Amino acid sequence: MKRHLWNASAGLGLALLLAACGDLVLKGILPEHVHSLAIPTFEDKSGQPTLASDLTRKVVQSFNVDGRLSVAAQDQADALLRGTIQRYDRLVLTRDANQVPQQYKLQVVVDLDLSDLKDGKQLWSTRRTISLTPGVDTPSDEFDSTNTRSLREYTNYYVLNMAGVPPEDEPTAQERLLRQMASRVVRRVLEGF
Repeated sequence: MKRHLWNASAGLGLALLLAACGDLVLKGILPEHVHSLAIPTFEDKSGQPTLASDLTRKVVQSFNVDGRLSVAAQDQADALLRGTIQRYDRLVLTRDANQVPQQYKLQVVVDLDLSDLKDGKQLWSTRRTISLTPGVDTPSDEFDSTNTRSLREYTNYYVLNMAGVPPEDEPTAQERLLRQMASRVVRRVLEGF
């Protein structure tokens, strides 16, 4: 009987700790007044025709499914999330004996900027600020060591039935890649990673 009570107490304690940690993570990343987010269509530097609108749509859907922040028009939002697709690459991973591609890797690199619409200040950015002037350092108030990396996601796909993996085309793999990146954007905004 004592063992069951201890297990129940330990389980309850762990649940409370996890709930508290989740609350602390959200409060530590975003100001307390931020409850809604505006997300304009991402900028696209990749040259892919519909990539920016497709990724933006998936990011909005991911925030809606998560539910911790609502997505609103910019004039009604507390914060503004701007995204830039820096790269989109399709790389050949394997070829057959005749040099015909069998497996590809798709990867996308995105930078984010989050601004507080209440005071107009930038909360964080994944873009690195580097001074190219010799002897001039980046001011310490512009550098946040937790926000120095672009978000990168990738997925692999086979174009032939290999090793029991069904073949896919690039649009199918790209859809998966954009879902992964949208999930990553939500985690970055809400949890900091």
